[in-house]
Amino acid sequence: MTPKETTLESLDSAIAELKKSVDNVSDAEVKKELEKTLKNLLRAREKMNPARPFTAHYVVALPFVLIFTLVGIYYFSKILKKECR
Repeated sequence: MTPKETTLESLDSAIAELKKSVDNVSDAEVKKELEKTLKNLLRAREKMNPARPFTAHYVVALPFVLIFTLVGIYYFSKILKKECR
């Protein structure tokens, strides 16, 4: 028996079916469990196809780039002032 590979299409169809099931269920406890499962499926879908994959990298890297740029400008301006004297 080979394991099935999960694709975005199959995950989307499972999410759509689960949304229909949540709307049709009247028992509160079962509805709560289905909503929890739906939430987990939506998280799994986001992990498979992130909307903004590099945003976190920019948030981390941008302050370092700015700091090093400002330090570089400061030291080069000091060096240029010393050479002009």
